[in-house]
Amino acid sequence: MKKPTREMFENFKTRTRRHIDLVAHYLNLLSDYPGIDPDEARSRGKSHDRDKYADPSLIIPYIWVTEYHRANNEGPVST
Repeated sequence: MKKPTREMFENFKTRTRRHIDLVAHYLNLLSDYPGIDPDEARSRGKSHDRDKYADPSLIIPYIWVTEYHRANNEGPVST
């Protein structure tokens, strides 16, 4: 498997952080609704997608998936 570029890795980190922040934000908003445990919603927001960083063997596949979506939305990156 070809090794991802530094640019791909940085894009993965930026996109994943933005995604996690958005999920946490919306779970925090949902925590105000009746029947939803606010502590549970906030906890899930903090832990969402943490596994993408927990297992080093998964990082490279996630980088390639992120690159696939970036290329389809923005065009190819030079390697």
